Amino acid sequence: MRDYLQEARERADTFAPHRRSAPAAGANSSTVDGMLVGTTATYGGIGERLRTASERQVQHFDGWNHAAIRPIAQRIAGQPIRVARLRARGKKEPEQRGIHKSYLPDNLKEFSNDLEPVRDHKFLSIMNKPNDIMVRWVLVYVTICSLELTGRAYWLMKDEKGGNGQIWPLPTPWVTPKHNGRPFSGWTVNPYNSGKEYDYKAESIRQFFYPDPSDPLGCISPTQKQARAIAADQAIQTCQERSFRNGIFPGIMLTVGRQNEIPGVTTRPKLTADQRRDIIYAVKRMYQGVLRYDEPLILDALIEKVEKLSHVPREMDYLNSGKQTKARIVQGYGLTPFIMGELEGANRATAVVAESHFVANVLNPKIDLISQNLTSFVLPLFDKDPTLVAYIEPCRANDPEMEIKERDQLIKSGSLMRDELRQHYDLPPLPGGAGKTIILMPGQAIVPSDTSDYNGKLPSNNPVQGGTKPANGQQPKPGD
Repeated sequence: MRDYLQEARERADTFAPHRRSAPAAGANSSTVDGMLVGTTATYGGIGERLRTASERQVQHFDGWNHAAIRPIAQRIAGQPIRVARLRARGKKEPEQRGIHKSYLPDNLKEFSNDLEPVRDHKFLSIMNKPNDIMVRWVLVYVTICSLELTGRAYWLMKDEKGGNGQIWPLPTPWVTPKHNGRPFSGWTVNPYNSGKEYDYKAESIRQFFYPDPSDPLGCISPTQKQARAIAADQAIQTCQERSFRNGIFPGIMLTVGRQNEIPGVTTRPKLTADQRRDIIYAVKRMYQGVLRYDEPLILDALIEKVEKLSHVPREMDYLNSGKQTKARIVQGYGLTPFIMGELEGANRATAVVAESHFVANVLNPKIDLISQNLTSFVLPLFDKDPTLVAYIEPCRANDPEMEIKERDQLIKSGSLMRDELRQHYDLPPLPGGAGKTIILMPGQAIVPSDTSDYNGKLPSNNPVQGGTKPANGQQPKPGD
């Protein structure tokens, strides 16, 4: 019996090329169309269109597009990669505290109390040095850039002798999926200028992608959705480059005086090339330079008048148009100018808000996507243990004032030890275990965890509970 899902996919294939190939109007229609085509991987296979679209999208990694993608990729690449084991609920030992939610991606926060960190694992070693020429930072950076440009990223998983695996990030235009009987049944890799094709099994290449709501096998990239703004920005820059390359920009205009060669008739002489050069040289020699700034210029029969030339208003339009296209591109990636290094008009309040937005709405959702892929599709290649999870530690907004307030609150509540505070400032522990004591504020005492000896009542001399001060005038010591 014919598979209805397969029939639906084949019908979608006949519709997808028409849906995606409508050209954009204007002079940049070919460039825009190349980015708007998308990187669909439909069931029937349109590998050449996928490859061509990805090539064009990768070529637009410049200008404001590069300025927007760079901080996203750099920030995520700097985050550590962790492995943890999910314990069965109720099996936790008394001294095991789990992992704090702030260090977990969203999909693992509900299991924070049941996760146990795994410090040493083969997967972590491979991620720290994925192949012979890359480190972890490079692997993650290239992956994020590929996702933002093409909506898809590929990792080639290679098994080396001795059980040492390698991970190679592949450029999206190199890879074409195969759908023989089922989606993504294999891969064909065609490196640039090699003239060769290599076939790989489905499990040899792992993919990350941003989903396309209109195509379950396709993907959408931010570059694809900002195609018109990116093409407009490149057109503006091209016009500026051509105007400066082909334009003529004299600063002033000298008008030669008229002469009476015929009685009663004044005519302006026609100068030779040497005469023009002599006049320009003489004016520059007399008035050029900072020391001669604002010197008076004497006009006589040789020079009739001097006029200052300015840029035409059309040149000023580039500035306004450039700001509009920049805003469209930057907002398409969820960024603000402050995140890209623009400090004009910024203050501490706006910086904190921009940082919080960047972390919560841009970085951590992408980290969550990659973490789920690592757990589901990459980690099982190195360890079949179903209780293991792999994830990228989420980013946290940098707010120094809030950190100081949180630290003060921990100290006031008697929840911070001396060594923990020293560790925050990269200081060594105190010798002899002296740093294992809790920091106490003046007049503060530790409340015992077991109050059964007090019959439900705390000592009356406990200043934390509002009691009286000890008769000897001294503050209680920890443990009293």
